[in-house]
Amino acid sequence: MKQIKFPVTQFHHKYDKMDFMNYKVLIGDKRYAGKHHADIVDSDGYLYKLTEVKVKGRTRIIDSIRLGGNIVEFEPVLSETEKPIELSIFKNMVIEYLKRKKNDYSALDHYKNLINEVNSKDDFESIMKIFFVS
Repeated sequence: MKQIKFPVTQFHHKYDKMDFMNYKVLIGDKRYAGKHHADIVDSDGYLYKLTEVKVKGRTRIIDSIRLGGNIVEFEPVLSETEKPIELSIFKNMVIEYLKRKKNDYSALDHYKNLINEVNSKDDFESIMKIFFVS
């Protein structure tokens, strides 16, 4: 498996959520270990289809405090080998999510403004950074 380059975008199927992660490794609350059907797009433009995440190890205590849970490092289990994805397809994935879930990122801006900003970017990482709160 290619090393996942952060930041990443996760499209979680079960919860119909789009999350952005800017860590050095894949982390999350321990209770989410196990079946985990999601697509992850990394900042190099590779698509990873997750079927499961296994606990790989502990993270720093500060991560658990800051993120509010029992935060651990995950090891992804993929249903297929990662593959490159076109920027236009990634933009469409993000835009379709924003159209469906208009209020999910309303604290950042109106969804139409976010869509315009996504369309104006020319690389994966700059699109992901739109959604990071400084």
